[in-house]
Amino acid sequence: MTGKGDHHFSSRNHVSFRYTLWDHKDDNAGTGNGYFPDPVARTPQRRLQQQEFNLTDTHIFSPSVIHELRIGYARNHFPYVPASVGTNPILQAGLPSSVP
Repeated sequence: MTGKGDHHFSSRNHVSFRYTLWDHKDDNAGTGNGYFPDPVARTPQRRLQQQEFNLTDTHIFSPSVIHELRIGYARNHFPYVPASVGTNPILQAGLPSSVP
């Protein structure tokens, strides 16, 4: 989703802004028959969210003096926690607990 707006306060003052949101969810095609034999690895639920906001204000004081202010914000959010968190793969593999 992207939104953009512009406004001319006068012939000498202009403001524009843009907002972008990209929200993506990946479930490895969701078939459950992926390339991995382990069902935990085969059907992960990953989510990625990116947000961007830009604001620009341009003011013309004279033909030789122009002021432009730019403000931007970007955020990437990837709250992925593997399904194996909290398990003990060493013991599940049958190895002794002394194995690092």
